[in-house]
Amino acid sequence: MRDFLTRSAWITIIALILISLTIAPAQAALNYAQSEIDGNGIDDDGDGYTDSEDTECGSHYEGYGSNSVGGQGGTVYWVDPLLGDPSVDAHAGTYADPCSLRKALGGSSRVIKFTRGGTITLLTDLVVKERNVTIDGFTCPAPGITITQNSSTHAGLQIESRENLYSHNWIINHIRFDGLWDQNEEHKVGWAIFGMSATRTNKKVHDIILDHLTIRDDQDKVTLWGNMANITVSNGLFHSSGKAFLISYYNATPDLLKTDISVTRNIFARNNERNPQLRGWIRNLDIVNNVMFDWDHKYSWAYGTRIKNEAAEKSVYANIINNYYEPLNPSSRALIYSWNPGWDSTENGPSSVLPQGTVYNGSDMGELWVSGNILPAGNMDHYSTISQAHSVPAWAQVTTIAADQAYTFVPQVGMQYPDSRDQGILDDVMAAIAPDTSVVAKHIFYNHSAFDGNDSAANAADDGAIATDKVALVSGASSFVNYTTYSKGINGIMVDATGTGGAASASDFTFKVGNDSTPAGWATAPAPTSVSIRTGDGDSSSDRITITFADGAIAGEWLEVTYIPTSEKFYFGNAIGETGNSITNAQVTPADEIGIRDNPHILGSNPAAVIDVYDFNRDKKVGPTDCVICRNNGTNSSTALQLITVP
Repeated sequence: MRDFLTRSAWITIIALILISLTIAPAQAALNYAQSEIDGNGIDDDGDGYTDSEDTECGSHYEGYGSNSVGGQGGTVYWVDPLLGDPSVDAHAGTYADPCSLRKALGGSSRVIKFTRGGTITLLTDLVVKERNVTIDGFTCPAPGITITQNSSTHAGLQIESRENLYSHNWIINHIRFDGLWDQNEEHKVGWAIFGMSATRTNKKVHDIILDHLTIRDDQDKVTLWGNMANITVSNGLFHSSGKAFLISYYNATPDLLKTDISVTRNIFARNNERNPQLRGWIRNLDIVNNVMFDWDHKYSWAYGTRIKNEAAEKSVYANIINNYYEPLNPSSRALIYSWNPGWDSTENGPSSVLPQGTVYNGSDMGELWVSGNILPAGNMDHYSTISQAHSVPAWAQVTTIAADQAYTFVPQVGMQYPDSRDQGILDDVMAAIAPDTSVVAKHIFYNHSAFDGNDSAANAADDGAIATDKVALVSGASSFVNYTTYSKGINGIMVDATGTGGAASASDFTFKVGNDSTPAGWATAPAPTSVSIRTGDGDSSSDRITITFADGAIAGEWLEVTYIPTSEKFYFGNAIGETGNSITNAQVTPADEIGIRDNPHILGSNPAAVIDVYDFNRDKKVGPTDCVICRNNGTNSSTALQLITVP
């Protein structure tokens, strides 16, 4: 009897082990999305990003679409672009057995990730009518994901709505959509590489975020077509297409309304028209801080933005604020009301050109507030029809800067891996709109670390040590993205600038240090050990000014950097041994040390990335040394780096 029970017990144990091995990968995938949005600041899934950096849910975005949750809480499907676009796909969609994009988009409540970069050529239209979906290109390895067409079917990705079951909660980020306009300059309706559609009253597409997309060579145009609501289109690069972007439904009725749409920080470059075009019952449209560039590069009839006003499609209600319209030739066709510049019969506008911001009540152009835009001198249509901007609720507002500062966001537009064509466009835009001297980007890097070959000198190797997860604090409240945890403190800063003349020195800067919210009273910082420049090596081919400080000279406090030629100030902090495990303070406590023990890294099989929050000495390892660093740099509420707020 004892032997029988023993054999039975072993059989049961073995069966349970086999079952657990079978379900473990699936359970890991199911838990993935939750693990990266739980607010713990830890890279739970091992993809190299914490929830403060991942872009899977709407809290990372601005505008009317920012309430979108995307695929939050859904199953993760891993895609291998090298699988192409098969009509039948038996792959599971796990990291170990990735599937095609078409299969990954075959259901709702999903987060789509990519095991590697590459190009996906769609063989037939990929029409998706699902809900709660994130296509996350941000965490894809270089060169990122490109979705393109083939020359016979000209297929594209289309988000559509089912009847009475709306498509909603979509987030698509850091993807390049590449049409075939460069091979065949012919506009064909339906040949769009990407679009969204809901053309009946019982259909609707809503709560959508399209962020950091690069869309080029489109033979139709990106279209928001029909019944749309709560959309954000931000940080996109639309270039080299015949038609760029349309918000419309021709001959639409009022119940097929497009409403609550934010179009912000996009670049529309060298598209012949529709940058964008607006028509057909649009309400609460915010077009803010975009750049419309060189639309007239080929044809005299080409234009920037046009607001149509035919009989069956009046009443566009929009704010058009602080955009930069830059043709390369004198132009009256930057912003057009109705068909052509100046008076039109369907516009019923003034007989003469009125200054921008002038309110003209006699127009039939709906409710337009047009203010702060940089327009060519010959532009004719830019009056307002209402006395103040349409109000935008606090949750839907976008960060707004003056139009002449638009060059500051140019390097960050489009998907994260621009190729030579994309970069060429960005360089041309920057050259056209940036002032003679301007700061393009600000970086902090881990000098004298494993990521620059443990070299304390300033040279090109330092580019590999840039803290890509950190951004300069320019104004407002600070957070974990504004300070490093490097054990050698702040010992490397980079300023990418144009108009330097190929020269830079310490006299171009002032440096102060402190640990409170009154920088005016801070002390002078230790002098830099070197200030050098590499021409053309910065973002958008700007000049990279590298400033180094002695190891440990600036630690546990904030550094204020002022670039004198532009009078710009920015701040970086340092809190040795901190892991970002709290959003309310930067204290170094035993909880940080626990995180180190739970997230080990060794050289060879799994070295720590430059953004690893537990690798304090940046030696690409996480282990006992980091525990000691954390323990030796413990702080409390009075000794910790303070989360400052600056003007």
